[in-house]
Amino acid sequence: MRKTTAGAGARGNETREHLLDVAARLFAAHGYSGTGLRQIASEAGMSLSMVNYHFGSKRAVLEELLDRLYAAWHDAMGRALEGETTLEGKVRGYVRSLIEVARARPDEMRIAFAGHPNEVPGLGALKSARLAAIGALLQRHLAAVIDTSRLPLHIAAPAMASAAYSHFLVRPLLVETMGPLPEDDAFFEAYAAQIADLLLCGLARRER
Repeated sequence: MRKTTAGAGARGNETREHLLDVAARLFAAHGYSGTGLRQIASEAGMSLSMVNYHFGSKRAVLEELLDRLYAAWHDAMGRALEGETTLEGKVRGYVRSLIEVARARPDEMRIAFAGHPNEVPGLGALKSARLAAIGALLQRHLAAVIDTSRLPLHIAAPAMASAAYSHFLVRPLLVETMGPLPEDDAFFEAYAAQIADLLLCGLARRER
């Protein structure tokens, strides 16, 4: 009986993840207002009742998508920064962590940072709460290697994050304009190194 329950729970989690993946793709392509639960169900190959069973509303789908993204970002950043003892190590780890998450969840990244707070009442507060936890983690790590009073978090954090994820926000436009872009590990390793170099030039100069 326990195996059956565990199996049902695993299948339920897989179903939720699949629905979230489909919803992320549709929200990113058509916008929140341009996507309905029926469309999500159809694209996922499931019934509308199944979507309602797991989420209950389109807003709940969006909120869970954002929670999933911010949790992945927080966890990846924590792993990347832990154990780093220099400014360079922490900056490079931070950039790598954000690019890791953006590669895994590009649609969610675009949803989170390209819109929605005005379109969905109250969603800005949800984003703020999740970002505050990420900001606190970054603040703790940066404070160990840099005088953050001279570089306030509300300036440093958005600049560092946008430098790393901006490529993913505009990548569809870049592909339309420039043609296919590399998607392999080597490309993104070089990208992470170049972004970290840019950030470190500014941060190191600030510390002189």
